[in-house]
Amino acid sequence: MSAVQHRMSRFGSWTEILVEACLKTVAFTARIPREDDIGHDFFCTLAEPHQDGLFKAGPSFTVQAKSSGHPLVLFKAKDAIEWLQHLQNPFFVAVGNREEQRVEIYSTWERFNGFLGKTPRQIKLQPGPPTSGRPRVWTTKDGKQVIALGEPIVRAHVRDFMNEARATEFRDILRQWIILDRQNIVNVEDGLNWIIGVADYQTNSRFPPNRMILWPNADAKHYGECARHFGRAATALRITLCNVLGGKEDTRPDMVVKIKALDEVLRRFGETLDSLSREALRYYLGWTIR
Repeated sequence: MSAVQHRMSRFGSWTEILVEACLKTVAFTARIPREDDIGHDFFCTLAEPHQDGLFKAGPSFTVQAKSSGHPLVLFKAKDAIEWLQHLQNPFFVAVGNREEQRVEIYSTWERFNGFLGKTPRQIKLQPGPPTSGRPRVWTTKDGKQVIALGEPIVRAHVRDFMNEARATEFRDILRQWIILDRQNIVNVEDGLNWIIGVADYQTNSRFPPNRMILWPNADAKHYGECARHFGRAATALRITLCNVLGGKEDTRPDMVVKIKALDEVLRRFGETLDSLSREALRYYLGWTIR
């Protein structure tokens, strides 16, 4: 035993306690033990209000806590960058200010825009807006990538988190951003080449659905993946039109035109349909596509 502790380590622990106290008002929160800390400090499950005064488990997410004086989250090693790129749970950064007893929560969804480009040798997640004149995601010539996380999605004092009505508001805001992050995680892992984001938003407010935007990656090397997903979606739509509507074709003139157009598209893209789509069309519609 050393009988001493580094000053910054102790202050960092206090910040984690501050962040944890706030998170516990909106989520079931488990602290990651020091020996198991690989990049985030808390594993959380949103606490959804349920009947009879109960809370049910909602979507899960992870949080990295930082002190107000050290807001950068840095990923240098190749393994760390790959870990960030393939996270399976939504990831947030919480910056705690001990003096003001305040916590700011940042979404890290902008990291996906960084993933669309060349793999960097270093990634910095920077809470707050980008440096003047810089885009939200930028990479230097030597491969150092800075991702500005923008304004916090939640900024509140401890007393606000402890207020049940305000905590409910924060929980609803977090839910939106958790779902957004989850959609991007699934898209990236499954080879879909677009990122869903938000054009602009206000701290401590839910973002309107009409502010959501789509960033496609038009790289030709992803043609096969795009075609595979398109084929599955078109196949599912065609089978739905046939079977969900009582097993009969829709005879409304506008739907007849749409069905005919969909049939033509499926046949023209036949060579790009994967085996699952082909088998589904054969089983449900009796089609044989070569």
